[in-house]
Amino acid sequence: MNPAKLAAQRAFFAAALGQAQAPAAATPQPQPQARPASVARIPDPAAEPPQRILRPGSLLDIRV
Repeated sequence: MNPAKLAAQRAFFAAALGQAQAPAAATPQPQPQARPASVARIPDPAAEPPQRILRPGSLLDIRV
């Protein structure tokens, strides 16, 4: 198992149980890459109606 993860888990549970300890030397973590903003696509109201019933999420980008 990852030693940094184990140390973080031990520190978390020690703090949760009220056992205060001096924080270990923090290792620099890589910064997460920012995702580009999603572009909202709005259907053109002047366009002809669809030939069939559209599925949910076909016009909207649904992300959970």
